Amino acid sequence: MFLAVLFVTAVLAQSPAVYDAVTDRGPRPEPPLVKLGDAGFSFNDPAFGTRIWRVTDRLTRPDAPGRSFRTPSATHQSAWSASGSYFYVVSNGGAIVPFAFDAGSGRFSRLPTLRFYIEPQFSYWTTSGEFVFVAILAGWQSVAAVFVASTVLEVVRSFSSAYFPNTWQLALGLFLLFVIRFLPRGIGSLWWKR
Repeated sequence: MFLAVLFVTAVLAQSPAVYDAVTDRGPRPEPPLVKLGDAGFSFNDPAFGTRIWRVTDRLTRPDAPGRSFRTPSATHQSAWSASGSYFYVVSNGGAIVPFAFDAGSGRFSRLPTLRFYIEPQFSYWTTSGEFVFVAILAGWQSVAAVFVASTVLEVVRSFSSAYFPNTWQLALGLFLLFVIRFLPRGIGSLWWKR
């Protein structure tokens, strides 16, 4: 009991005494557009008052000027390091541009471009499961079987999501079980001679 009280006291001691962020859901008038400066420019959001820093501009990549940049989906999970001191953006050409960030000063600096990178979204089941599905569906016989299996996966997924929008993954799983039962060596076994 004493430890629980001590823990709650420690947590409450860290929380701010006054919370000054916008907490209502009321509509806001549309503010005038802010004229953005080059990378490094910062301003307070006119509606919510939060500080915003511009990180990229048309010369972020001097070798490819005028590129646009985006953050990956699930930015709070994928684009920032656990400590909040590093993040990255992705150019529309696919290049990953990493940055270091100092929250105390609000300063950031570009890090050397990564030569090798694996997008964190590939680690989620919905993406990595597709690779497993295609591997099981194709079998080991040929590379052509992988292309056929990928096409079959897309066709089955399209029809499943069109006709069973809430249970398309179940339909995809039943199809995989059907293939495992009747083609245990995959689609490639249909034209592979032993």
